[in-house]
Amino acid sequence: MIGKTLGHGRMMAVDIRAAADIEASVPRRLFDTGLAVDPTNNQYDVTADGDGFLVLTSLSEPKASPVTVVTNWTSLLKK
Repeated sequence: MIGKTLGHGRMMAVDIRAAADIEASVPRRLFDTGLAVDPTNNQYDVTADGDGFLVLTSLSEPKASPVTVVTNWTSLLKK
């Protein structure tokens, strides 16, 4: 089986049978990657045992909640 990233951010697979001629099955979707097609940039790799994929993803920084600082807050306390 050979995996290849195709359009629409999907990892696709095709079964290959080598006989007198090379035969390929109809491509099937393995999973969505969110990757854009870029033949000049390796965005994924197959694990050494062939059982998994390593896919580059970008981590976005979580948006921090705003912080409110109240100065002289003791003057707001009831006396």
